Amino acid sequence: MVIIINKITIGRGQVVKGDVFIFPKGKTLNVDDLYGFIQYQDELYRRKYEPNYDMYVSNHPILRAPLKAWSENNKLVVPMPRLLVDEYAGYFGGNAPTVQLEDETDNDSLQVWLNDSEFADEHSEIVKAVGIYGRSYLLAYQGEDSKPKIAHVEPDEG
Repeated sequence: MVIIINKITIGRGQVVKGDVFIFPKGKTLNVDDLYGFIQYQDELYRRKYEPNYDMYVSNHPILRAPLKAWSENNKLVVPMPRLLVDEYAGYFGGNAPTVQLEDETDNDSLQVWLNDSEFADEHSEIVKAVGIYGRSYLLAYQGEDSKPKIAHVEPDEG
């Protein structure tokens, strides 16, 4: 059972638990529907992803608080979120996952492609983004040279 958390104000899209976008099956996506998704993603960035990134780069709210004339300026910030994310990323994603196929010829081709596409580097970037934002995406696409490629996409980028 899908529980609708939020109805997007423009278009027919909806948001379910975990901020996952869904769209009615069998319907054609139009400009208003797409704009509704973009508008909700922008709100999600401001509400959730931007504060998480600010904590990661040690841009804490206390640094933006106005100074009080009657008190000392003891605005000390410890970069603990960065340390935790980087340590977690190194521990959890330090070793790239093993991807193999049963057929040896296909497996050799896959391993060449994984090395060419720098899969291990993309994986470590994904792990780091998950530590900061709580999610990340791996985009598979076909490059201009007609070869498959991969790239990580942070949730604040799309």
